[in-house]
Amino acid sequence: MRGLKWLLVGVFGAVCMAGCAPTLAQQYTCTLPGGDAAGRAMFGVRRAPEARTVVLDTTGVSGSDVFDVSRARFLAYMADGLVPIGEASSTNRGQGEPQAALLGASHGAAIVVVEIRDPPPYDKEVETRVPTLMTESVWIDGTARFEGDVTRIGWAPGTTTIQVDPYFIDCRLWAERAWPPALGVYFSEEMRAFRGYADQPHWPVMKSAADRWRLSHPGEPQPPAGAEISVVLPDSPAEAIGLRWSDVLLSVDGTDIVDERTARQALAAAAGRRVELVVMRPTAVGIVASADQAPGWQISAPTSPLFQASPTRAWLKLTRTLPLSPQN
Repeated sequence: MRGLKWLLVGVFGAVCMAGCAPTLAQQYTCTLPGGDAAGRAMFGVRRAPEARTVVLDTTGVSGSDVFDVSRARFLAYMADGLVPIGEASSTNRGQGEPQAALLGASHGAAIVVVEIRDPPPYDKEVETRVPTLMTESVWIDGTARFEGDVTRIGWAPGTTTIQVDPYFIDCRLWAERAWPPALGVYFSEEMRAFRGYADQPHWPVMKSAADRWRLSHPGEPQPPAGAEISVVLPDSPAEAIGLRWSDVLLSVDGTDIVDERTARQALAAAAGRRVELVVMRPTAVGIVASADQAPGWQISAPTSPLFQASPTRAWLKLTRTLPLSPQN
């Protein structure tokens, strides 16, 4: 009976561990700002009829090399009119390219980039609570310290040795935009969302200045803080006129930029017309403005109080009139 008991417990545990393993679909996270429906409407994201999968096996490749290649691909896809709409991960060997393709198709992705890392197994000793075979395997599988598949479990009064066989699969879903980004820039908060950092604390460039203004001017309307540029796409109008990462778009043709949403709306409304852009550029404190710092722009001192009294940086006000190509 004792042997039958352990056999039944073992079968039940194995079924539970296999059946409870998370799937890529269960771990899917939408990275569009505002969620799937709002993000698709905001960026004109359209659903593709099928998803093309790109598989990358990064086993044995250094983390820095993977980062560099991933960063280059990220910007290349953005420049091609794609945006990341979601991501998923799994430590289950049953998850792979077919599941990633199905996940991409269910969310209307055009491309699914699948990265697989399969390091060699290793032994790991962990402290035990109850020295029984199934209790330990279930408990270890439920802790953050354990990653991988239990292929062998040791038996000891206070510790147990397990063989960890790590396996990781991450996939990022990219979808097509109905139009390219006006001007060819992406802003700070939307890029944090696209990169999966939206739920982490963030301290935008002008947050301190805005907080100080609200404290010293209670009840008064806050001057517009603009929208901080995070990415300038290659071969875009923004690159042609010399816009940079960390520039702050303050107004478009007289429309004050309150946040990133108003920036996108103002740029979309200005497409196809000749408009005036006002940009704030951070510089070293005490620097003397010169035309060499912004060729083609009119340079002046800040007029907005948010940009006049920064203790950590100085700002230049850049003004320029130019035609914006219509979205296509």
